[in-house]
Amino acid sequence: ANSPSHDRLPFHTQTECTTPQQQPGSIAFGECEISALSDLFFQFAKTDNLVDSDGPYLNLKRIKLLLESVGERPDESTLGTLFDEINVSRDGKLRLNCFLNAADRILGQSPARIVLVVGGPGSGKGALCERLVKECGVIHLSCGEMLR
Repeated sequence: ANSPSHDRLPFHTQTECTTPQQQPGSIAFGECEISALSDLFFQFAKTDNLVDSDGPYLNLKRIKLLLESVGERPDESTLGTLFDEINVSRDGKLRLNCFLNAADRILGQSPARIVLVVGGPGSGKGALCERLVKECGVIHLSCGEMLR
């Protein structure tokens, strides 16, 4: 449920942390990214021994450090608002499923504007880009073709 304080936020809220139809995080991330983020989440929880009877969790301080480790540096106000918004249980303990579902809600509505596809010769960059053009309607600019 949205309250007046949530009306100013650029994303919608949910009252539950799980979505039965899909794996949490599958809108915002690929399967290998979910695995890597899950490992990172558990590593940050384990470092401060943030585990209770419901399993590992992160508090506001550890979420900030996790975000900084991947290059994100939200200001304190934004971080507090974000944490309050995605910590649906309001206990100060953010679980992995809530974290991944929040990523789906926030990042899933903001698709990438520029995607760089990098890899060695014969690694499938061209094939991937052909699929992106067909399936996503993107424009493909090949640096090699432009230089030739």
